[in-house]
Amino acid sequence: MEANSLASDKVSLRIPRTIKHAMRFITSIGIRFLWVDRLCIVQDAPTNAEEINNMGYIYGNAYLTIVAAAGKDAEYGLPGLEGISFAKSKDFYYIPRSPVRDHTEDDPWRREQNHHALLQQATWNQRGWTLSELVSSPRVLCFHDYTITWECHCAVWHEDSTLNQVGDECLSRTPRPGYGFYQVLWPDLKVYSRLVREYTKREFSRVEDVTSAFAGITTTLSGSFSGGFIYGLPELYFDAALLWRLKRPFDYSQMENLDHAKTGLPSWSWQGWNLVESVPLDLTAWTSRFRHRTRTNHGQHTSWSFTRMRTNPTCQWHLQVSNGTRTVRTDISMYDSSVYDIFQTRRTGWQDKDDHFEHEWVPEIWFDFPVPLLRDPERVDLQEQSNLLNFRTEQVIFGPWEAVQGTDESGFDGTVVIQGVAEEAWVGVLERDVCPEWDVECETYYTLISISTGTIVITEEDDEFFVREWHYIRQHKPEVRNWEFYNVLWVTWKNDVAYRKGIGRIDKDAWERHNKDIVDITLG
Repeated sequence: MEANSLASDKVSLRIPRTIKHAMRFITSIGIRFLWVDRLCIVQDAPTNAEEINNMGYIYGNAYLTIVAAAGKDAEYGLPGLEGISFAKSKDFYYIPRSPVRDHTEDDPWRREQNHHALLQQATWNQRGWTLSELVSSPRVLCFHDYTITWECHCAVWHEDSTLNQVGDECLSRTPRPGYGFYQVLWPDLKVYSRLVREYTKREFSRVEDVTSAFAGITTTLSGSFSGGFIYGLPELYFDAALLWRLKRPFDYSQMENLDHAKTGLPSWSWQGWNLVESVPLDLTAWTSRFRHRTRTNHGQHTSWSFTRMRTNPTCQWHLQVSNGTRTVRTDISMYDSSVYDIFQTRRTGWQDKDDHFEHEWVPEIWFDFPVPLLRDPERVDLQEQSNLLNFRTEQVIFGPWEAVQGTDESGFDGTVVIQGVAEEAWVGVLERDVCPEWDVECETYYTLISISTGTIVITEEDDEFFVREWHYIRQHKPEVRNWEFYNVLWVTWKNDVAYRKGIGRIDKDAWERHNKDIVDITLG
């Protein structure tokens, strides 16, 4: 690009108002360079994939990211810049967040006008691509209709904030380049699950954008998640990550859009289903790998309530890649203290406290065992992606006479209860990913494959929002407190490749009573 090439009348007329305002704004604050995706990435070019994967680094190493949170499109502009843009649309006052509230608590207008609520309302926040920008950026300056807000690694400021509201600690600290203010120092699955849930609420205009727009996030986090990610599933937690569920099934009319053999996206990943509309995910099973406790302000440590769920690996996973197959290095428990000597060099700063481990980087967290910590993202080698997963496992086929369709107490319309031959021989519960046009009785057979085992500590307070099988466990196994089960996928076949059709949990005793086949599966 030649110098001043954007200044010509012919080109200038094609540049949206928001970009023009941003160019003048950064000049006014002494910044020389501006990255604009629309101008800096050649659309539909063969090199796009590499640039998209590097988006996390681009935003992570930026001094500042400008968020155009006002308006519906790029022609709206950045309001409130004196001498550059139009005035803000109305007066705005900032009510600082505080545990002590006055009469403003009952004023819905004032309650809603904080930074995060404003972002939630913005059209900018509905686009799939923008979450990566927010996660990766060390500093974000947001232009809203009524105000300007700032978010960085340690604070959220409004333009009405005064210096006495800004702590010295924040003024003296600087974010580590390349990580943004979502600095994940260790493979925190809880943080990642929040990002996934937020991402699946967003909108996409093209199917291929589903994976591309998320690549910046996974690239940014790959420094702390050893092994990286496979279509949005962290390799380190792969067994548990496969257990995502839909909060509601797709309608049968969407089947053509959900043909994974055509889309090339895996049916075993949530990314393969986030195509035609936003569908909230149930990631409760991911909590089975939360193995840490957080210290409270009173110095006490409390476990996450869902850690009473556990997932145990049973399969060895292999991805079909260009040069053959690659073994998925899964299971976070490989870092258990029993192999401390092997990983000693990776554990600088770890302290063994007898009943837990602590690290100087995150002293407020107690860990069951040392875990891999943050590496330099510039040295992270991204693994080749593949939508074909190979593994050997057990398979059980149930007949249509052994299944009953129904809506469970949590309101999930797509439940199939496997009862076995005898009515009292309850087996388990499946959940469809797509509701059929026909009744469940029209199904020929139910092919289930085991992908892991698990346990849940059952309590009297449980309901079917957390344990969908709670009602059946209480009815058929009332004495059980530690329910053991097999996690299974309900699959269908196409050209010798299996595709996920649903997911469920089958009672361990019931599964082991049935005749099983050992099968080699290619899951697409």
